[in-house]
Amino acid sequence: MPGTLRGSGGTLDVSACRFAETLMAATFGVRLPDLRLPRRGLCRVAQARQAAMYLIHVTRGLTLTEVGAHFSRDRTTVAHGCALTEERRDEQAYDRLMECLEFALLRWIGAFAGARP
Repeated sequence: MPGTLRGSGGTLDVSACRFAETLMAATFGVRLPDLRLPRRGLCRVAQARQAAMYLIHVTRGLTLTEVGAHFSRDRTTVAHGCALTEERRDEQAYDRLMECLEFALLRWIGAFAGARP
């Protein structure tokens, strides 16, 4: 269930997931509510969601189960999405895009974490 992650960062993890969703919605040109629908949706919506799940998994180190909880997906769905995203990174342009998005997410996490007392 969204907002109930029990990862090492708690609020930071939930906020990072939401930021990743927003980042991917803007990058892939999809509506944010579409990323949160219980069904797969259009191909570009699914790809945006998969990329968001992948980035959270690699940047925050959340388990597939924890990532799935935020995105209302099963851990096997997260694993599948992460694998597809990893395969897409073989394309140079997509890899560069993901590098930039990962950098943006890490910078945001650093700023968010730094703002905490």
